[in-house]
Amino acid sequence: MEVFINKWLHTVYKHEVKPTTFERAERVVKNHILPAFAKCEVRSVKTYDVQQFLSRKSNDALSPATVKIIPNILSKAFQIAIDWELIRKNPTELIKKAEVKKISIHGLRHTNATLLMKQGINPKIVSERPGHVNIGITLDIYFYTDLDRQIETVSKLEEMLG
Repeated sequence: MEVFINKWLHTVYKHEVKPTTFERAERVVKNHILPAFAKCEVRSVKTYDVQQFLSRKSNDALSPATVKIIPNILSKAFQIAIDWELIRKNPTELIKKAEVKKISIHGLRHTNATLLMKQGINPKIVSERPGHVNIGITLDIYFYTDLDRQIETVSKLEEMLG
């Protein structure tokens, strides 16, 4: 893993980011990732290994920025390993899917109504889900005139006008 991650870092990542971002990533690789994975073969690193490593790192006295950058670096490196046909799947993908943000009940209601409205569900039906007394509340809160709706409206108008 040491040879691979250093090759990726210096031949790919260095040219994709600003020098300060590269220097930060280089320090994180040297101080955190390599001590844990240097002796491993890239193909032998499993999701479990990455999860255990990240769990240990989240318990260390690290800055939140460092805790956040470690899985990002690993994910990008493993993605290149896929591109280079060294591995078939990225062991960080399942971890990312599992890191679901906590959301309040109010947030769930809002998200539900927003998604339904964006799908074009009848506002009367949408208003019943969060328990709004009348449809006006739902329309005031959740009816967005986003770019997609503007384009759709113009397209429909053009169709009607021929």
